[in-house]
Parts: sequence; C-alpha cells; structure tokens
Amino acid sequence: MASRRLKPLEFSAFEFVFDRDWKPVKLGEGTIPESLKTIPREKVYGVYASGQAPDYPFAFTVADLEAVQITLGGIDVFRYAEPQDGVRFNKDHYEVIVDPSDPRQLAILGPLKG
Repeated sequence: MASRRLKPLEFSAFEFVFDRDWKPVKLGEGTIPESLKTIPREKVYGVYASGQAPDYPFAFTVADLEAVQITLGGIDVFRYAEPQDGVRFNKDHYEVIVDPSDPRQLAILGPLKG
C-alpha cells in the first residue's frame, strides 16, 4: 500500500487547476505531480484534477490548519485494471490540502480509500 504521508505540491504547480474552479482537467506529462509519477506509465489511463483556491490563503494560522484538514482539491488516477479485478479501470483518489506549516505550500494526501 502506498504511503499516506503528505507529499509536497507547490501552490504555483496547481494554480492552473484552481483557475478552472472545480472543472476537472486532464493532467499531462508536464503537469502530473512528481510524487504520482512513480506509478508505472503503462498502467495509467489518465490523471485528472480539480479544485478551488482559498479566497485568502494567507489568512490561515498554523493553529487553524493543525485543527482541521482544509481540502482545496483532488486528483484521481485511473489505472488499467488487472483481469482478475472484473472492471476496466481502478481509481486512486488523492486530496490536495493546505500544508499546515506553510499556507502557500500544498500537499497531496493519499491514496485514500472510500
């Protein structure tokens, strides 16, 4: 099972997703976060992201962020399924959250299971 520790994501690297205001966008080779590039390429069907930037990202205090996880977006990785799975695709979901140590630094949490 993949590590659920926070994986860093620069705010600027996800800003183009925020500009779409929750409308999903397919990520290409140059826009897939480095921490998700460890999935073998031949297994990946597509990577999609959506989200919305906070109105005032600097307004969060460290205490606020430690008390509550603030989700700003999500990333779904669709993988080709194995024959024994009985489906065409499997999906891994990751949440994009504000990093508690720096409101301008995002983090990826996951994969999360429903």
